[in-house]
Formats: sequence, C-alpha cells, structure tokens
Amino acid sequence: MTYQKATKAKNYKNANFYKIVAGFYAVGGDIVNNDGTGGEANSGMLLKDENFSLNHEAKYLLSMVRDGEHRANSNFIITLGALPFLNGQFTVFGRVKSDSVQTVDKLEAIGGTTYAGTPTKTALIKS
Repeated sequence: MTYQKATKAKNYKNANFYKIVAGFYAVGGDIVNNDGTGGEANSGMLLKDENFSLNHEAKYLLSMVRDGEHRANSNFIITLGALPFLNGQFTVFGRVKSDSVQTVDKLEAIGGTTYAGTPTKTALIKS
C-alpha cells in the first residue's frame, strides 16, 4: 500500500475514526485522507517497529497500525476487546486513561457490527 503525505499540520486534530467494529477495534489517525488510505508520521517517514513486548490483551489499549515491517504511520487503533491475533503484528503503546473510557464506549456504540465497520455517526478527534 502506498500512503499519501499530509499537506496540513501533522497532528490528530479533526482526524476521524473511519472504522469502528463493536467488540473489536476503533481505527483512526489518517491525518491525510481520513479514510485509512493515508497517514504520515510526524517525521514524514514511516515509523520503525519499537517492540512487541505488550499484548493486545484487553479493551482500551492503544496500538499503532502498520502495513508491514517498520511501516507504521499516524494510523492507530483503540482495542474494544482482547485481540491476541494482533500480538507481534502491531505495537501496543498505551492505554486509554480511566477518565476517557466512557468516550471510547460511545465510539463503540456508533460502530458497525461487520468487518466494514462504517460508523453510524462521525467521530472526530478534537485536539
């Protein structure tokens, strides 16, 4: 897959969650096209894989999406359940803060129930 580069400021402000599958994950962070076909790391380069020491063992984990070895950009997922098949594939880099769990639950509520995961409403990252 070839990703287009960002032409605007490289941050998540006004990026949307373009794929949400209830019980699975919410995907966002395409700062170029807002649909998963773009994305760019802050450096303008693809990010190298850091490590796979943390597992996708629970809901509310943050993980970088990648398209092959050392090919992560700005796209990320929030787990909406345990996703052990992603272990060794994507890098877990954090956990949703406890005061934001309700926001993630609201995201999940507007998600689809099929793999397409088309949200029923728009969900933007405000800042």
